[in-house]
Amino acid sequence: MPPILFEPRATILAGTRITLTPIENSHFSSLCQIALEPDIWTWMLNAPPTTEIEFRAIFDQMVELKESGSQMPFVVTSNSDGRTLGCTRLFDFRASDRALEIGYTWYAFGARGTLVNQEAKVLLLTHCFDELDANRVQLKTDARNARSRRAIEKIGAKFEGILRNYQRRHDGTCRDTAMFSIIPEDWPAAREVLRSRLSDEG
Repeated sequence: MPPILFEPRATILAGTRITLTPIENSHFSSLCQIALEPDIWTWMLNAPPTTEIEFRAIFDQMVELKESGSQMPFVVTSNSDGRTLGCTRLFDFRASDRALEIGYTWYAFGARGTLVNQEAKVLLLTHCFDELDANRVQLKTDARNARSRRAIEKIGAKFEGILRNYQRRHDGTCRDTAMFSIIPEDWPAAREVLRSRLSDEG
């Protein structure tokens, strides 16, 4: 049996509450409405877009990365009404190590603190481990971003430590980065906890 190809795939990931769809040009308007909420970018490395023109540059880069086959940005939509809730991404594919990262995740104000992020992570992690046969999925965030760190821990990721001055922000300052990962040995238990939580909370 040939080995499973380890590369970004333009696959629709459908859950109970939400669906993750590979980004297309048609998603620009709905994503732009969310992206111009300034608090989304508080912990991001790049400068927050303040106009449609500024977000267009970010959006076009996401589409280009998908079309080049180097990353897979997904748009998160509500199954109940089709409303766009945000976006997330699979990137930093390292085929020789069968490792990748989940990140660049941001949601509309009303979707934050709900089960949207947890279901999105179930869909992404299931794709990574069960379809791509990943050896490692990593997630990272600003070390000071307590809310993001709690959200990452809730999905069963293991904290690996703080990487000091790991990345540079748009303003030239350096960011300490909190690193987390999930490996195949972690995934069955994390999956059951997440599925149980999603089921218990309807």
